[in-house]
Amino acid sequence: MEIQLSSFANKVAIVTGGGQGIGKAIARFFLNAGIKVAVSQSECCRIAELGQNLRLRRSIDSK
Repeated sequence: MEIQLSSFANKVAIVTGGGQGIGKAIARFFLNAGIKVAVSQSECCRIAELGQNLRLRRSIDSK
C-alpha cells in the first residue's frame, strides 16, 4: 500500500499510544515526512522521553 504523503499537507496526524512501540514508530515516520503530529500516551514519562528524543531532530513541543 502506497501512502500519498502530499495529502497530509496542512493537516495534523493524531497518534494515540505514541510513546512506545508501533505508535512511536508511526509518529516518527510522520515527523520525518514533515507532517505535524499530535501524540498522546497514558504514561507521561514515556511521552516526555519521546519529546526529548524527537526534539533533537525537529522543533517540537511536548506537554
